[in-house]
Amino acid sequence: MPNYLDKCFLFYLKYSCEMEWIYEGEDEEIDIDSNVIEKVELVGNIATQQAAELLEACICTIEEHFESICDIEFNKKHKRRHLWEHSLGIRPDGAKKECFEVGVTIFPNRRALIPWVWCRGQAEDKVINILGRGHKPSQKYNEWDPCVVALEEIKIPVPEDLKKRVKYDPIVDQVRQIFSSFTKRKAKKLIALSS
Repeated sequence: MPNYLDKCFLFYLKYSCEMEWIYEGEDEEIDIDSNVIEKVELVGNIATQQAAELLEACICTIEEHFESICDIEFNKKHKRRHLWEHSLGIRPDGAKKECFEVGVTIFPNRRALIPWVWCRGQAEDKVINILGRGHKPSQKYNEWDPCVVALEEIKIPVPEDLKKRVKYDPIVDQVRQIFSSFTKRKAKKLIALSS
């Protein structure tokens, strides 16, 4: 059964500047009718839930892949309100700290989902070399730690008619394909890099 992104999520992406200004603008005094603010909060909350469902589907496919190639433990991390992101901390069995993290982040203003890798010690160039792909995030991703390597930018389609739902299975499939390039050998190199 396909999974869909509905009008609240699509509206949030289409009008991300306005939504973030009102929905995320907790520190600012905003002179807007309280009914409008209530509706924006409702749309924002539903969009956040839909984002969480998409991100969880992506993380599940990433977790399945890493379970198939490594004996590792996972530590799931979720951030929802200000940054739509899910990640997995990956460490060898018995290790106390994560060696590296993998995850996905939605950037509403870019209408994009970004799969990424994080390693300790500002080793971005080494990570890119090991994986044979990725790039250091530019300032457009200013929410990110400098040790992150963005693997690819997956555009989220936003139709003009927001009543049309968008299947998110193709997005999850793209994430699956990106992380399928992680082999046991590459995972071991990332673990060694962060140890």
